[in-house]
Parts: sequence; structure tokens; C-alpha cells
Amino acid sequence: MAGAWAGSPSPAPLVTPGNLTVIKNKVLQYIPVDIQNADTDEVIANYVAQAARIQPVTDLLASVLPALGANSSIASGLAGTVVQPQAIQMYVSKWLEDNKVDSSSLAATLDNLAQLAQGVTDWQARLLTITRNLGNVTALVNSKVESLLNSTTSTLTGGRRRMQEVGPGAGKPEAGEKDVFAILNTTVRSVLSSEAAKPYVAALQAAGYDPATLPALAGSLLTMARRLLGASTELRDLMERLDTHFDLNLFPSLPIFNPRTGINLTYLVDSVPFDKRTTLTTDPLRAALSLPRTALPANFSFAKPEALPRVYIPLVFHVMTYSTTAGGYGPPNWDKTPDYVTRIVNIANAMAWRTNFQFFVNEVRYKPDSNPYLVKADRASWMGCASKPNYFYLACADVLNGALDHPRSINIFVVGDKADASYAGYGWVPSSATDISRGHIALLWSVLDPSQWNGQAGWEYGGKVLWHELMHHLGLYHTFGKGNTGTGCTLASDDGVADTPIVAGPVYNQASFSSQARDYCLSYFNKDLGSSWTRVMQEWRNRLGIPTADSSHTFDSCPSLPGVDELGNYISYTHDVCIPALGHQTPGQVLVMHNTTSRSMKVLYQWGQYLATLAPAAFETPAPPPSPSPPPVSPPPSPIVVASPPPPPPSSPPPPPPPSPCLATRSGCRCRVNWSWNKGTYSGCARPDGDPVGLWCLVEQDGNCPSAINGFWDYCPAGATDERCGAEFPRPPSPSPARPPPPLQPCGAGHVTASGSICSREPWAYTGVDGGEFNATYLGCANPDNDPQGSWCRLQAGFTGLLGRTWDYCGPVCDPAGGSSTGSSTTGPNSAANCESSQGLPAGCVCRETWGGVFLTPGATTGRRYTTARSCTYVPELAGQVAAGGGVCEVASCNDATLNGRVMTCASSCTVLRASDGETVDV
Repeated sequence: MAGAWAGSPSPAPLVTPGNLTVIKNKVLQYIPVDIQNADTDEVIANYVAQAARIQPVTDLLASVLPALGANSSIASGLAGTVVQPQAIQMYVSKWLEDNKVDSSSLAATLDNLAQLAQGVTDWQARLLTITRNLGNVTALVNSKVESLLNSTTSTLTGGRRRMQEVGPGAGKPEAGEKDVFAILNTTVRSVLSSEAAKPYVAALQAAGYDPATLPALAGSLLTMARRLLGASTELRDLMERLDTHFDLNLFPSLPIFNPRTGINLTYLVDSVPFDKRTTLTTDPLRAALSLPRTALPANFSFAKPEALPRVYIPLVFHVMTYSTTAGGYGPPNWDKTPDYVTRIVNIANAMAWRTNFQFFVNEVRYKPDSNPYLVKADRASWMGCASKPNYFYLACADVLNGALDHPRSINIFVVGDKADASYAGYGWVPSSATDISRGHIALLWSVLDPSQWNGQAGWEYGGKVLWHELMHHLGLYHTFGKGNTGTGCTLASDDGVADTPIVAGPVYNQASFSSQARDYCLSYFNKDLGSSWTRVMQEWRNRLGIPTADSSHTFDSCPSLPGVDELGNYISYTHDVCIPALGHQTPGQVLVMHNTTSRSMKVLYQWGQYLATLAPAAFETPAPPPSPSPPPVSPPPSPIVVASPPPPPPSSPPPPPPPSPCLATRSGCRCRVNWSWNKGTYSGCARPDGDPVGLWCLVEQDGNCPSAINGFWDYCPAGATDERCGAEFPRPPSPSPARPPPPLQPCGAGHVTASGSICSREPWAYTGVDGGEFNATYLGCANPDNDPQGSWCRLQAGFTGLLGRTWDYCGPVCDPAGGSSTGSSTTGPNSAANCESSQGLPAGCVCRETWGGVFLTPGATTGRRYTTARSCTYVPELAGQVAAGGGVCEVASCNDATLNGRVMTCASSCTVLRASDGETVDV
């Protein structure tokens, strides 16, 4: 059939619309929002809701683009390739970020398309039918438009330019453009009434679409698709940015440099932040992680990696925020970060279940008032940490100083949104155990946000990104080799794992089958898994190895080599829907992760085994959801027997009340407790528009709502009535006033430190690096290590200083004589009173006042970590390497900026560290 969409050569079967035969569309007008200057919760909520309802329609656009690219006059490199929906979202997010748009903008057109496309119940479950039939209708309309654009009539002179470069919805139409709009609308209606489109239109109506909305839906879809075809270069670039990893071997440790001789010393140094080790003595739940990394129980026996032992790994999340002009903070919903982290870690753990690696949250740092090192001045600078061409570890490297418990804990830094981002996430293969700048993971806020990628409506793409980057951290390369793009069917595409087939590159880049592979995964999700996310979670926990459905298809980028392409391997680049459909890792990949981690990150691996013994419940298989009770069966009649009554059964607690039908939708989504409609405020299920079908509500964007009608609402179950729901939501009483905090004691518990943080209100101890017994505890400010900068304290749980440390200096008020000591030092540095400013360094270079480093020799398997170096420092490893009285330091402020961060020899040491001031680390 001429112009038919290649994804479906014949009409899809009719779909029964279920109990709801009438859908009253509730299409909202697009409202531009300048999120930096948003000054009310309502405006912020509107921005989040608009972004959330736009996201699902990118699945439809991704499916339509390949066929249109092959049959369009618009120059496009997308023919046969399925653009990842996340790349489309990154591209169109720039429209949402632009606060100069109006109601006829591209963003408004996209928002209208999104709402009309989702004008059915159970959108995700019907997506295969919708994409096939609506795609075919769009292909027919596009074919007709192409023939009109190639005509020579005066009416369409210049029309091609206006359709391609301006297009419907791109702005307020000029006089000539109105002709193009009118012709497009006429063309759409003509095609929809044609015999060629009849079976597709019938299938769409059977799926639940209102026939009156189909012309606007098809026209908007074609408009946006042609727009995106014209942006093929940008979309391809965004696809390549989504997942990134860096090979650790490309970033070697640097040797100590002697600027006087121009010769490198034999020692290499990885710079680490200046830090002190403290512990809270009254927190038994954190006792294990408060111990030094060298203090594992001596009698604990480690299993070898080939035994695939249980490994329980702590995660530390550093979530960056920014100040808004209204005096608040962004991004929207930053205050829900702990819930978002819990959700995404649960999803990653389900994917990792069969590897015997599991993860738990050691700490989440996100509060602007408590974690000032994580706050940027505005949204632009926050976005700049991750926008092209920036990477977090380069553009915002100072935040890395806040790393906690590296390498025992994996530090994850979250910043930036998807608009023009350089990545969705990145990691290092394998991760460095000595240098946090090469030993962390970075994610976008979009990955963590349930209204974006951390949710079922986004195919749990966020959880997949987290697990994908954790797999890199644990030593795995992509299934198509060490690069980020693939190298064809060559040995360079071998990932070094025996049971993963060699493939040419990412699944979505294989023009010969990319589109069909996406349909295959979507069909498996809809039909074999019943579009059930409960089934998806069960399959993720059960699978180890390539599932039959991912090894019996014919999608093969390297037909001369064994095996076919894995569509669902977590460490590959593939279609988002293929992960819930076929997500898996292989036994060979699991063994590689255990082997690599045991060698490259021994501290993490050994501590992970020990922590697993403290939390065996983390590895217990979750109970499946209860099956519905069978209907009662009437027993056969029996003769009446008179007997003594049986004793009463033992009393048991009453069952919990069933969940209210006024707080959930018919599809299981949660209703928003408070929402507005036409200037009215409602709670749970309501009927503010007199909808004849029944009560409805705006759904909560919590990640657990895969489908919402028009992208933002759904009907309530039959038990939700006006009478019941009206009675369930009386006006809540006013909350009682908060109890005022206890008064602060100067220099004592609760003291406000030099950077505005709060000293711990519980006793703390300075443990030193050797993990030995401490013989004193402190409350408030103290100076147990004779720090020349004066008294300091362990901070209250959840607080950090300006550099992200868990301790801070107390300030001059606590040291009136300057640098007074309240404790004795057993492991502290021997610091000279003065340090020469001239150290024989290159022009402009000065020694950092405080720094740290891991000293190691080339080829060594261990090194020595010092975290209390000050200015020019001498350590025992420098014996015979530097002149008498000399030392080394990390330099800054050099005229030659490429020298900043290097460790160099300096003329006169003002700090002398002992071997006991450092700790042995595996390299």
C-alpha cells in the first residue's frame, strides 16, 4: 500500500475498549513557565505536570519517525533508525526551558499532541496498537503532503519551507502560512475518510479514541514528526550522549613532579580531599560504617569471587540544588529526594537480584540548608554542571570534595536536567579505589525524578541507568566492546565475556532491524507480560542468562558470528521498552563483576561481604503478591447433628481496613490528595466537571502510574461515589505549632560552625586512621589532634560544611587565644608554626593549604593514603626522593592552568606526617 507505515503491513486487530466506552477528554491549555523565576507551588506543580504528560508521547514519535524519514523530502539521517524517546525528550525539553514561548509555540503543539494521544484508558497497554495504526495514518497523511509540496501550484510556492522550517504550531502564523495550515487540515480529514485509512481508523476508535479528536491528533503528530526529522543531526548526537562510561586506563595516576629539575619522581600520586575521621558513639545502627575502612573484624572470612558471595554495597547520594529568584530552591520537588532515591535503588536492586550484589542507602545529602556545598547560585549554573560539552567531574569538580566513605561506599552525584545534557549517567570502568574524581557515578536529576525517568511511564529508564552505571563501576564494559558507539563485527567489539554474543553496536543503531526490534519488545511486554509491572519485577528477579525470547529472534547485526543481538542486556544500548520486556545479565557478566571488584576495589568487595552478613533480609526473595481468593463453594448438604458448640477461636488482631477507593484510580494510580480544577480545590476522587462516566482525579506523579488519560488524570473505581468521597475528605484541622529547638550552647553541642553548619548534639570521637580504640569523647567543639586552625567538631547527622565534610571548624569564638587545644594528639601532624610562601614552584603556583594524596609506585598493588597534609608536607615515602627539609604539595593558582592539581616537590616542609597518619589502600 503506497505510503503505508513499514512497521505494520496490515491493519492491527481490533481492540476491545473495556468497560469505558466513552472518554471525556480534559485537554488543558499549555502554560509557559520560567522555572528559574517560578514563585508559587502551583506554578511549579504545573511545570512538572506538563513535562510529565509530554514524556509518554515520545514513544509514539520514536515509532513514527523511521518510516517518515525514508519517505520524506526533509533531509534526515534517521531512516530505519529508531530514535530513543529519551533523546527526543532531551531535545524538546529546550522548548519547555524557553520562557518566551506562547500558546501557539512548539511546546504548546507538543503538549496538545501528548494530551490527545493519551486520550484513552490504559495507554501503555495499548501502545503497540496505537503506534501501528496511528503510525500508518500519519504515513498516509505524510505521503499526501509530500505530493502537495512537490506540486507547482502558486498556492504552495514556498510551502515546503513553511512546512519544514516553520510548520504548524511553530509560532503565530503569517498570512502565507495560514494557507499551509488550512491545506494540512484539509489533507488530514481527506486521508482519514479514505478507504486506505479506514481499517486503521476503525482500530483506533476501537482502542477508545474519540473520532472527533483524530484529525487534530494526526495533524499534530505529523507536524511534530516532521520537525524532529529536520533535527536528525541533533537527535543522533543526543542518542550518543545518553549512556557514557570512561575507561580508567585512559586516566592514569600522575607522578610527583620536581619543577626545579623538570624530572618526575618514582612515586605516583592520586589527589584526595583533606579530611578527618570521626564517629558518633551513640548510633549503633551505623556502627559498622563508622569504623575505619581498615578495621574489618579480624575473624571474618572472605569468600573468593568465583563463589559469587553476597555483597551488600552502601551508596551515598549527593543531590545538587539551586537558588531561585523567589527565595526558594530547585529543581521542582527537590524536597522529595529521599523518596525518589529509595524508589530508584529498589528498581536497581530488582535488576541486580541474581548477581548477588545488592545496594542500600548509606546517606542522602540534598538539603540546601544542611549541605551548602551542593547549592548552585541559579538554574543555569546547576544545568551547566552537565550540559554539553560539560561533565560533572570537570565542570563542578569542587563538589567531589564532599565524597563520603570512598571507596567502601559508592558516591553518586546528581545534577542537571535533560535539556541539552551531556549524559544521562556516566561511570568509570573499573572505578578507581584511590581517586574519587575517577571513582564516582554521576546522574541527571531527570534520572531520579519520577515525573521523568524514575517511573513506569518512562519504562523505568532511571532504574536502568543507575544499574547500568553501577555495572560499569563494578567492571563491566558494554556488550559491543569498550567504546560508547560500537566498532562493527570485529574483535574490538568483544566485551571479554564469553556468554555475550559479539554485536556491531547499539541495538537502536541497527537500521536493518531497529524498528522491528522495538515492536518485538513492545509486543512481548503487552502480550507475554500482560503489561503488568508486577510481572516485570518478578522476571527481573528470576532471570539470569539470556531469556529464550531474547535468543530465538532473528535480529542479528553480525550474522557470521555466533548468537543474535541481545535486546534486553542491561549493559547494552537498547530500546527503553526492551528492558522491562527482556532485561537480564548473563552468568559470565556476573562473574566478571565479582572478579573485577575483588581485584580493583578490594575494600568495597570485602566490606560488602561483611555488611551482607549484617543484613541477611536484604537477600531474601520478596513474597509474591497474594492471589485473589477463589469464590466460595457451597458444601453438600449433611445431616443435622446436635453437639456442644466449639470453643471460640483465639482472638487475633482485626485486619487492616481496605484502602479507600477515593484515593486511587481504576488502574491503580494514586490520586493527588489536593488538586485544582477550574479554580476549585479537591481531594482524592471528585467530579468537578459533572463527567457522566464517574468520579476522577489528577494522578500523583510518583513513578507508579504507567498510564493516565490525557497524561494527567484517570477515572476512579466503582466504589468511589460522590457521597462516600465527599464524606472522607473533611477539612483537616490546623497543625499544632512546632516546638522551638533547644537553645544553642556556644562551642558546645549544637554550636553553629564557621560555615554555618551545626555541631553534633551527641558525643563524638576522633578515631584516627588506624581504627584503634579511642580513649576520649567530645561534646561540641574540641581539638583532639592539635589542629593549627583551631577547634572543630563532628557535625549533626545530615549536615555538612561548605566543602562537604562531616566536620567543620568552630571559628574564632571558640579559640580566643588562637589555635588552643582541648585534646592531645596521638596521630595528628607535626605542623611548623610558619610555612614559607616561596617554595620553588612554577610561576603563580602556591601550595594548597589542606590536601591529601595516595602515594604509590608504578605497578604496585597497594599505596598509602594521607588525608591531613597541609601546605608543603613530608611523608615517609619521600625518603631519598626529596632534598633534606623538603616535601611535596598539591598546587593551585598556577599561571599555567594545566599544572593545577598536580603534586610537586616544594623547598621547605611545614608539616611532617608519620606512617601512622596514613592508611594502606589497595590500588
